[in-house]
Amino acid sequence: MVTSVGLLFHALTVDSVMAVIFFIVALYIGFLLYQFHNGNNGFSVVDLLMENGKASTTRFSFMVALVVSTWAFVELTLSGKLSEWYFTGYMVSWVAAKLGSQYLNKE
Repeated sequence: MVTSVGLLFHALTVDSVMAVIFFIVALYIGFLLYQFHNGNNGFSVVDLLMENGKASTTRFSFMVALVVSTWAFVELTLSGKLSEWYFTGYMVSWVAAKLGSQYLNKE
């Protein structure tokens, strides 16, 4: 006789468990950002998108790129298609963006 608990465990795969864990972690990070934003610690989520009190296309672009590339990174990991080239490209792109940003801000 098959029970509903047995069917649940049969339906769970490593990918689905990892997706659920990722979703829970993302919700927790969102909750922490919300808590920090509403606290008296001087942090505002809006500061992630603004520079000197004005909307910044650079910061907005970085945040969008961070979200999209991280989603792609996680998707490749969950599907088992993440290779060292994808990982290296992900890391190099963020290091190059940070170094480029520092270089442009010096001038």
